[in-house]
Amino acid sequence: MSALPTLSEELFIGRREQARAHIGAPGKLTLIGGYADCFVLDLSCTGARIATAEMIKPGLEALIEIDDCELFGQIVWAKKGQFGMVLDELLAVEQVIELRWQADQICQQDKALAKQRIQNWVEGKI
Repeated sequence: MSALPTLSEELFIGRREQARAHIGAPGKLTLIGGYADCFVLDLSCTGARIATAEMIKPGLEALIEIDDCELFGQIVWAKKGQFGMVLDELLAVEQVIELRWQADQICQQDKALAKQRIQNWVEGKI
């Protein structure tokens, strides 16, 4: 007869092992059936939380591309336009930090571009 899991073990079944960093960056999702745009919400050394308009089912193998980084893994949960995946290979903490920094740079560039477009519109240049 096998031993029952302890309460602390039960709390972490199907849960992430590492803290996630908020990324907030656009990406590309590749599944066996094709491609889709996605948005990487959170990332850790062991997994990610992704948003997409596509219907996703747990158990699928997936590839997420963010800039020049490719993340291979398996989808472990999906609901309401989001899904979680566990990565096939651990990411170094430095890679997670670098992707977070890149996401911040993209956000700042987008804000600067939007500000310039508004200024051009106000000045009648558009």
